[in-house]
Amino acid sequence: MEPLSIIIGACIVGVIFLAIVFLAPKIREYNEQVRREEAELQSLIRRKGWSVETPAQGDIKWKVSSAGWHVHFDSDFSSESSNPYLIWFAETPKSARSRFAVLTEAGFKMMNHPWARKTLVKFSKLSPKILKAPANGQKVTSPMPAGPSIEEVLNLLDAKCNIPFGKTSTQQLILVADSATTIQKVKVARVSSLADQLFQHEKSRVNDNSERLAQFPNRIEIKFYHARPTAEHLQNIVKLGEHLLSLQL
Repeated sequence: MEPLSIIIGACIVGVIFLAIVFLAPKIREYNEQVRREEAELQSLIRRKGWSVETPAQGDIKWKVSSAGWHVHFDSDFSSESSNPYLIWFAETPKSARSRFAVLTEAGFKMMNHPWARKTLVKFSKLSPKILKAPANGQKVTSPMPAGPSIEEVLNLLDAKCNIPFGKTSTQQLILVADSATTIQKVKVARVSSLADQLFQHEKSRVNDNSERLAQFPNRIEIKFYHARPTAEHLQNIVKLGEHLLSLQL
């Protein structure tokens, strides 16, 4: 074997050895953190007495529910641009009359663009079966009523009632509502402070222009993006959701 080949081989072996030496502790630390977070999540669910379900197939990795609400963790694995998220949802109380949504600034600008609006309206007229079909033949085992339609969100934008509403770690959020009265109700109810506790943990900029928080006639929902939701995230999204239910705005 030529000396040059021996030197190159030795360098490769050295690099691999150093990678193992330095990366192994990091990998162990990461795995320990994941196990710890999973244990804390399960402990929270048990303490609260919530029911939990872990589907064997599909993008939904686990579901938690209690009286009147549900939370799903969607890995979004089947999507080309996978953006895992938690979604809390419940039926809107019959006494609730206000309609509002929280959008990212990018989503707000996009939905106000004339060409984008026309495209969104055309898209909204597609069959609901196509839009809402479960991925990979997954069966829906807990109620998940359809969220607000695109036209409902556009109608809110047409009301021209909007204010800044906190932010994630990377994006400004904007509250849009059906009236100035609703804007004032949401402000007085201090919804934004609870929303900040949740959305401040979103670390990456997600390319999703859908609503992050919304109340419409058939559904209240909260959407929070995170690849590995923790007990704190689950507790915060449930706290915000239960607060919205209790307000009956």
